[in-house]
Amino acid sequence: MKKFLILIAALSCVVGFTSKTFTDTSEHWAKDYIAAMAQEELLLGYSDGSFQPDRAISMSETYSIINRMFNFNSFQPQDVEGFRQYKDKWFYNDLLAAYTAGYLRDDEFADRSITRLEVARILSRLYTLEDEGGDFVESSELNTSDRLILRRLEGAKIFNGYADHTFKPHAPITRAEFSKVITLAQRTLQPRSAESAYAELKSLLENLNTIDVNGLSPETIERLNTIITRTYSNELPTESEMRGWIADLKIIFASNTASSDPLSPEAPLAPPTDVEDPSPITPAPSSAEHYLRILTKDTAGVAVPATITLNHATFVPGLYPEGKYLLEVQALNKKPYTTFIDLSSDTELDITLEDMPKAYLRLTLNSPYLHAASGLEYKDGARVTVTIDVPEGMKVDRLIVNGNTKGVLSDEYSFIITEDTTIDVEFTAQTS
Repeated sequence: MKKFLILIAALSCVVGFTSKTFTDTSEHWAKDYIAAMAQEELLLGYSDGSFQPDRAISMSETYSIINRMFNFNSFQPQDVEGFRQYKDKWFYNDLLAAYTAGYLRDDEFADRSITRLEVARILSRLYTLEDEGGDFVESSELNTSDRLILRRLEGAKIFNGYADHTFKPHAPITRAEFSKVITLAQRTLQPRSAESAYAELKSLLENLNTIDVNGLSPETIERLNTIITRTYSNELPTESEMRGWIADLKIIFASNTASSDPLSPEAPLAPPTDVEDPSPITPAPSSAEHYLRILTKDTAGVAVPATITLNHATFVPGLYPEGKYLLEVQALNKKPYTTFIDLSSDTELDITLEDMPKAYLRLTLNSPYLHAASGLEYKDGARVTVTIDVPEGMKVDRLIVNGNTKGVLSDEYSFIITEDTTIDVEFTAQTS
């Protein structure tokens, strides 16, 4: 078996100089961090034996380094609008891998130096951050999300800022500073994972009942409904999407506190709604109230009894005050259904409930060159790693996952399994 490597050509003057001793770092404050990065061959020196610690590092170098650190080595070939102009660049596949892994969004990349704030954002997507530190001088100029990121990185002692308590968020990060924060993050922080992102996202959605829906704008409600629909769809969102949604939800939670519900939480509980209820929709007596009826069915169109709540009070067909409501539906052996509705007229909702996923999902490998060390059965949402044994003189042409082509940067393909999955591989001759 031959392991195949992706060789990356960075700046023309950078070579594989990996000695822990450089000609210009012996007295530098970051010499130990630089040595650690060089030891792991994450950040190399120059052909003259220097490291140039105070030189800025580029965005493309950053994503290439992070991908190697975390073994983010697979991607789905796709036309991402924000990356389209870089298709002929050496770092294009690294952009796709970073996008697939979830720490790069499609509107964030530019072929320039990366700033201190941009590195902080990346770290917040890669690692679990909990303890909060203090604010920097420029914190009031930043949005809520960025301010929280910097407080948590300061609390974790990863980014400490400068002696005058400034952070210089928009200044390019130097190779020395980058070496420090990456080394400290590797040593002290717990990496996030796609599984943890999925779990965090679902946990946030399960706590939507703490939000005062009447305090949400129509745009926010539309955004929340998109997040809910995509999270519970059969196709798992990309990690990039999940990280973005988590950030959105945290901002919504932070800026919205629950107030009294339009429906009394003390209302007596009713039995599950009978979807065959023939009650006709009757006109509302005034513009302030509207008739609401909800029908539930399975994917075959067959009526399904379900328990339905509006703002956590049991739903029964009838008149409700005009306004916004959190709608939650539960039925036996069906996926929970959650959405927001804006009741402004007499309404009949027709909701389709999907089957609950199987306890175990099956992985089928249609090539003797594919192996999964952890077996062929997995729980829904588990991370699966498939190893590719590349024949001598060959290279991977493409990986086919449930009929869709995937790209790979190394001899492993990792993904989150959400359905029975079949994988095949095709090779082509290695050219010199």
